Amino acid sequence: MSRLRGESRCDWRGSGRGALKAEDVTVAEGVDGVSVAPLLKGEEWEAGERLLYWEFFEGGFQQAARWGDWKVIRPKAGAALQLYDLREDVGEKVDVAKKHPEVVRMLEEKGNGARRASVHWPTALDE
Repeated sequence: MSRLRGESRCDWRGSGRGALKAEDVTVAEGVDGVSVAPLLKGEEWEAGERLLYWEFFEGGFQQAARWGDWKVIRPKAGAALQLYDLREDVGEKVDVAKKHPEVVRMLEEKGNGARRASVHWPTALDE
């Protein structure tokens, strides 16, 4: 039997508080998370100006970040970022990175600021 080791930096406490009665969930002081409970309940939800960042390690290393209607994807370590305008292209079919290099740079900087190295999921980015 194999065991999976990993970690997640998703903070679901804010969402739990929104999905349950507020008094049922305690959120620690200083938590800066945002509740996605409306999204989980099928309601409209917007991240606003907040950057949403995530990584995938299955089959290699991938990164993605979303800010407003923009989404960047790094399909593998060392690859160039792909940029999608989700307002115009929800299916992420047309990479507009060459048309908007300033948005790519800004999202790369924001993503680099959001990323944290992990002893459980080391990547070439951590060296």
